[in-house]
Amino acid sequence: LDAGIAMRATVLSVSIGVRLLSAEEEALAAGSKSGAVLLLDPNEIEETDCDSVVTVSVDSRRQQLVSSLSSGEALDAIAWSGCVEAGSKACKVLEAFFRMSLERRAKDFLQ
Repeated sequence: LDAGIAMRATVLSVSIGVRLLSAEEEALAAGSKSGAVLLLDPNEIEETDCDSVVTVSVDSRRQQLVSSLSSGEALDAIAWSGCVEAGSKACKVLEAFFRMSLERRAKDFLQ
């Protein structure tokens, strides 16, 4: 950002930990469509408890998926799309935070 190079967009990334539910847990979690619990930006301990970790990268301008990298157990299409949806929403929040920080920084710089 400080290099002075014009950018068309910023690619933002977020990691999502996925803990797959057993059939018994799935029956108790009526709100879960994917059969999984998603953890946004898991720490190291939370990652070790996850069955899979997905890193989603989104183009902030076009709101398009740029990259999806997963490790651990394979996910079905419903769980993976849930990760992409949650990751995209998290990237929007991250973009708003960046904008707020840059506006504050520019304001302080101009004063």
